[in-house]
Amino acid sequence: MKLLDVFFGGQGRWMVSGALLLVLAGCGLGRHGVAGVSEVVPDFFGISNEIARQLVTDLRKDLPGDRRIVLTTLVSVDDLYRTSGFGRAMSESLATGMFRRGFGLVEVRKMAGLTIQQRGGELVLSREAALVSQQTEVAAIVAGTYSVTPETVIINVRLLEAGSNDVLSVAGLELERSRLINSLLKGVDGDFLADGRLSAYER
Repeated sequence: MKLLDVFFGGQGRWMVSGALLLVLAGCGLGRHGVAGVSEVVPDFFGISNEIARQLVTDLRKDLPGDRRIVLTTLVSVDDLYRTSGFGRAMSESLATGMFRRGFGLVEVRKMAGLTIQQRGGELVLSREAALVSQQTEVAAIVAGTYSVTPETVIINVRLLEAGSNDVLSVAGLELERSRLINSLLKGVDGDFLADGRLSAYER
């Protein structure tokens, strides 16, 4: 299976195709329904385990102590203040994958102002996020985006050092869209592929 070499924010990374990812997660290639939409049910924990594996494997700097991190909700690459059920589901399952690899997790819902922003084409922590992370002795923050294409969803995740905004590790996947994924990408009003605004609870 061919791997795709994708560049994002100046950082090179390997992006695994959706078909390969489904094999890694123990899923078979399923049938295709209307308009070529896959009917395969994605294994979100298998997907998040692959992302967590990439983050740990490519980690360029050891984190101190119990390696306390916080995970933000994955957001749309087109609007960093918008997310969806897909972004929330991926973040929750990724938290499980990181915990199983020995990272200490701080509940994001208890931390106000944890957002990311774009600066010169790079994703960085907001000033409020950096301040809160320092006050709670969080070593790093996991932040990521997803981008919807006609047939796939591209996921990019970064592990950012809380105090400096330095990129400690990166991970990326390209996931084949399915009926379930399309459903999770819908907004709260039911519009197809419309993202939902981040709630105050998540900011």
